[in-house]
Amino acid sequence: MACLAGVQSWLCGKADGSEASPGKPKWSSAEDAERKVSLDVVWEVPEAGDRPEPRPDFAVAKYSKIKPLNAALLDSYINGYQRTTTLFFGRIVSNPDDLPAFQEPLGYNMTYNAMATGNGNALHRHNSVEIFVALDAPFEIAYGSHGEFKALLQPWDVVACPAEAIHSYKNVGQDGGQILTFLCGKPAICWANGVVQQARANGAICDDSGILLAHDPAKKAPALSFDHLSGGLDSRQTTGGQTTETAASESDLQESLERRLELMGKEAPELILKAGDLDRFVFRYGEREERSLKISSSAGTMGVHWKDLQPGESYVPEGQDDTLVVVLKGSVICQDRHFTHLDVLKQASFLTAGSEPTTLLLARSNLPHDLTFFFDADIMA
Repeated sequence: MACLAGVQSWLCGKADGSEASPGKPKWSSAEDAERKVSLDVVWEVPEAGDRPEPRPDFAVAKYSKIKPLNAALLDSYINGYQRTTTLFFGRIVSNPDDLPAFQEPLGYNMTYNAMATGNGNALHRHNSVEIFVALDAPFEIAYGSHGEFKALLQPWDVVACPAEAIHSYKNVGQDGGQILTFLCGKPAICWANGVVQQARANGAICDDSGILLAHDPAKKAPALSFDHLSGGLDSRQTTGGQTTETAASESDLQESLERRLELMGKEAPELILKAGDLDRFVFRYGEREERSLKISSSAGTMGVHWKDLQPGESYVPEGQDDTLVVVLKGSVICQDRHFTHLDVLKQASFLTAGSEPTTLLLARSNLPHDLTFFFDADIMA
């Protein structure tokens, strides 16, 4: 075992580079310096030879280095839904143009969304299960056809919203807060009635399904329609063969069309939830020893849970599932680098907690490494 850099010399009585006086280890060279206090625990990590080999697809995203995006979602143009978005994996729903921090997906779209108290997002639904994690504020999850029912998340709590169930979130804390989202598979969205019209009235440039366009109005681009994919879908506010004004070259328009097609969903009826139906899909950090989230579908599996580490304690992910780590509290050392609050680590094979108690959020998944599928697990069963 080897002490961490900077700790060994202090513990061994060599703080000034020389041996301490026999029988009197000191923290200072002064004659009257007191003896050092004996420590019961030494912060150590295994020798390099004892650690698992790093994975070739290991990557990290330092939270402090990523610039949040403004007005990255359609509904952020509407009062009460203003927020910034930090994109880590995949795409932002309704936004085909902004790129993620991690270029290679693990089968899901992942964002942090930051907002002032009282703000959140508009009612919507997805073809896939969507998972929320309250990061640093309490959040209210509305559900039901009109958002008439509520569930409350405290910081670090998790909820899984079933595919096709209408839902939204709102920061109900006393200050600003952030919420993490996982949307497995295709980043398709169906906005509640009126959302697209309100966003357009406030300056959003989008097609009739609500997919944001990167170009200013000036040239007509072909409109998207579900007709050739699924036989039409009125509830998703498709264009029905009309055109949308954009300013761009023909090649830009073609690329834009292809990106927009990647965000298009499939026709499906709403899953109607009643009062209390979402409660069993809420997972509390305070109940982490009894239950955690794991969902299976024909596409694969997705699980989210917490890991508490004491100072200097190590963690090695078991099995072959993909691993994503979010630092919720404290810090970790991985690959001889230091990671702190809300940093994200992809495919970490070995972690060691820093000098204070640490809490990690772990996402373990076994999904296709693309975004072409729907994770429509029947979690209501």
